[in-house]
Amino acid sequence: MKIAVILLSLSLGAMAITKEEISKALDSMIASGQFSKEQIEAAKKELNSMSQQDIDQIEKKAHQMKNDPNIRRKAESLKLGQ
Repeated sequence: MKIAVILLSLSLGAMAITKEEISKALDSMIASGQFSKEQIEAAKKELNSMSQQDIDQIEKKAHQMKNDPNIRRKAESLKLGQ
């Protein structure tokens, strides 16, 4: 789940992402067929056990990672694979 928060943070470019925003993004992943309902339910269960401070720390790490050239190349390669 933590990687999902990092990816969401990178893709949204959001500041102070909330549980509600993450939950909505997870719901859209079900609708798009990216993940099964069971996978999203497990992610939401983990999300609900996290504090906002935990989310903020993950988001901070995501913002640091977005400037890493190796991470940027990997993200681009994932986009090309779609």
